[in-house]
Amino acid sequence: MNETSMIYQLLKDKSQKQELHPAQKIVVSPDYVILSHRSLDKLSGFMKEGACAVPTILVNNHLPMEGSSTPEDLALMESRGVRYYEIGRGGTPAMVAAEEGFAVPGNIMITNDRNLLELGALGACVLLAEPEDIAALLKSGKIEITVPVPFGIELLGETGKWTGGIDIALYLLEYANLPEDHSAALEIYGEGLTALSLPERHNLLRVLIDLGYENVLCRVDENVMAFLQDRSEAEAQFYFPAAGKKPEHRSIRVDLSNIHPMLAWKENNEVKIGSLTDKYELPVQNVFIGGDTACRFPDIEAGLTITGYRPLPPHVTANILPGSQLVHNDLMDMGIAGIYTEIGFTLMPPAFLALLADHPDTERTSLGTSVRILLSGGMLAGALNCFAAAMTGKITHPLELESMLKHEAEQED
Repeated sequence: MNETSMIYQLLKDKSQKQELHPAQKIVVSPDYVILSHRSLDKLSGFMKEGACAVPTILVNNHLPMEGSSTPEDLALMESRGVRYYEIGRGGTPAMVAAEEGFAVPGNIMITNDRNLLELGALGACVLLAEPEDIAALLKSGKIEITVPVPFGIELLGETGKWTGGIDIALYLLEYANLPEDHSAALEIYGEGLTALSLPERHNLLRVLIDLGYENVLCRVDENVMAFLQDRSEAEAQFYFPAAGKKPEHRSIRVDLSNIHPMLAWKENNEVKIGSLTDKYELPVQNVFIGGDTACRFPDIEAGLTITGYRPLPPHVTANILPGSQLVHNDLMDMGIAGIYTEIGFTLMPPAFLALLADHPDTERTSLGTSVRILLSGGMLAGALNCFAAAMTGKITHPLELESMLKHEAEQED
């Protein structure tokens, strides 16, 4: 038993095992099953009558033109006790699960939608399962899982003004000696994590997950508990690496102060990662901020600091996709949505990200905060870098844009 591993401590408690070993099969009773409309499509052939043995949530994030679930599906879900979030009331499954307080530190959650895996930022253990296994779980209340190999990532220092979770993830993927086995459990902790805001933690995990790592778990701190305070009454379980004790598993230490704005692009059908300056002044015509990454209120609000309230260049199309209806409403209520639309941005539901990724504009260069934009032929960067590109029509360091705006303001005075 690796006592310094957070995931081992959690799984030991949940399985009531005295000893755990990598690749060991154990049986657990999850706290929640969380499904998306895509999960339901795959599960419909397996689901039978009878109440679910595990609390189950379904988030409908269909495109508006795709419509709602069928009356038959809704009736089946209601008969099984599934809590359902319809179009217009939700957003991405991970956002809804977090906002509704389902992701609690120490919980085990089962899904077959990768979007939910980022809830490890809140200390929840989220595991992927096949549709037939989930169907059996809904009947029995138990599921067999494989104990992963832990890998520790201790974050030190703080990020600079222009870097965030997406930059950290790209840095780790390119320069850190991460395990080749993508089923390993990445455990993230340290003073650097504490200094990182919750939205940036989600952005960090989202990119790591979408580029291959399925198991990511963050140490819980006061920021997480403050977020959950008015959202959940469930009892949290806290797991920490043993202080002052050398990990028994592989681990690395990363100084966040050394990380600068990063960029990812595809070259010969292979993902490449480098510094933002590697593509300095490359023209950009399409910008996508949000959808599933950098889609929370602070991510979008921060863009106001570098837009200068100037209109977009005429050749640039820029879109903001708030991750949930709650975030969209907050942007409307605070007047931020109005500012963006006035200078030329378009706000759209997060479900449109799938359409944008599945039908990319190959005639124009695209930049976005989502790995889905990257994999469809665009480029990936942090939200502030995307806002800077939207305002200049080319890859631009936000510091340079800030300097330009300051100079313009001085000239006007």
